[in-house]
Amino acid sequence: MRDVTHFEKLTHAGIELPDPDAMDERQLTSKLWEVVGALARRRVFIRGTDHLSDRELYSVLWHDVLRRANPCAHDDDLAVRVRPPYDRDRFLPAPDCVR
Repeated sequence: MRDVTHFEKLTHAGIELPDPDAMDERQLTSKLWEVVGALARRRVFIRGTDHLSDRELYSVLWHDVLRRANPCAHDDDLAVRVRPPYDRDRFLPAPDCVR
């Protein structure tokens, strides 16, 4: 039996996941936070993203992470060891045991 991806689960739940290139910056940022919230409600949390712009993060999720059969990413999949240009991670939902 094939594992269902998070991309499939989200679209089945009625969440549209347009191609990143089909959205302007405002639309993309709104869609990114919709996806982050939907994943959190399913107890799927992302972290280590401050080095990515909203467009870069949504693109990584859309093209890769959400389409993986086993989406568990290692800490180093998204994180880099540099001073991040963005400050998003502190606003991302996290499991209660992490806060």
